[in-house]
Amino acid sequence: MKKIRVRIFVPTFLFLLGAGSLTARTFTDLKGRRLEAELIGVSNDAAKVRRPDGVEFTLPLATLSEADCEFVRKWDEERRARLAEKAPKPGETLTFDFPDLPKDFRGQPAACKVQIPAGYDPAKPVGLMIFLPGGEGGSGPGGASRLTKEDFVCAGLPYPEDGRNPAQNNMVGDFDKVWKYWQPMLAKLSETVPNLDPRLRVIGGFSNGGHAIDGVLGEANFAKFFTAFFLIEGGGALPSRYSEARGKHCYVAWGEKSSAALNSEEVVRRAKRAGMIVVQSPMADTGHAFPESERQKVIDWLYKTVIPAATGK
Repeated sequence: MKKIRVRIFVPTFLFLLGAGSLTARTFTDLKGRRLEAELIGVSNDAAKVRRPDGVEFTLPLATLSEADCEFVRKWDEERRARLAEKAPKPGETLTFDFPDLPKDFRGQPAACKVQIPAGYDPAKPVGLMIFLPGGEGGSGPGGASRLTKEDFVCAGLPYPEDGRNPAQNNMVGDFDKVWKYWQPMLAKLSETVPNLDPRLRVIGGFSNGGHAIDGVLGEANFAKFFTAFFLIEGGGALPSRYSEARGKHCYVAWGEKSSAALNSEEVVRRAKRAGMIVVQSPMADTGHAFPESERQKVIDWLYKTVIPAATGK
C-alpha cells in the first residue's frame, strides 16, 4: 500500500469544492433550437449546462445534435483524464502535515491522515467518513475505516493542544480553536479529493470525540460541510446550539450504566430542537464504551438510512 506525505505550509480556510469548466457553446437540439450555455458536467447520458444568467439545468444527449453529442463526449473524456492524472490512487494512504498549526493533544505535529478506498474512481462521487476517538484523539483513518464497507474516503482529525477545556484539561473545550484547527485540514482534503460527495460527509466520535462534535456543531459552517453525525458517549456537558443542522441526520448512543447518560440525552434534545433527524440508542448493560454491537448499529444506520436518504439508492 503506497503512502504519500504532503506538507502544507500555508493553511487556507476556504473549502475547495471545485470549479466549473470555462467551455461555452451554442447547443442545438434535434428541432434546430439553439441555446448558448457553458458545459459544466456530464452524467446519466445528459449534459449539465449553465446559461449566461447563471441558471443550471440538464440537456439529455438524445435530444442534441450529433455534433453536440460528440463535443460533450470528448469534453467528458478529457475531464476524466485530467481527474485521473491529478487524483489520488486507489488504496493510497495520504498524510497532510501542517507545520504552521499548533501541536495536537498528544504533543505531535499537526497532521491529517486519509485512506483512499481500493475501488476509488475519480470520476464518481465518493463519500467521506471521519471518526474522532476518545482520550487524546488521533489523526489516523483506522476508526473511520472500521465503520464503512471500503467505499468511503476515511480520515482522522486530531484535537489541538490549545483547544483543551480549561476546567478539565483532558477534554476538548475551546471549540472555536478546534474548528479553526480542522478547517485547513478539510480544505486540503477537499482539494486533493475533489469528487467528495457533498451529500455524504459523515463525522462521528466516541467520548472526547463526541464532545468535540457537540461543541463544534455550534460553530459556523461545520454543519454545512458535514451531512450526518454520530455521537457515542459524548457531548451534552457544555452549552451548545446546533443552529445550522436542520434536516441533517444524527445518531446518539450512550451506555445505560454510564455517568455520561444524562449528557447524551441532552444531545438528543439539542438535536431534536435543531430539527435534525435523530436516532437514539441507549445501550443496555453498558458503561462508557463503544462495543462492537453498537458499531454495527452505526454501520446499519449509515447504509440503511443515511445513504438511501442522500442518494435515493
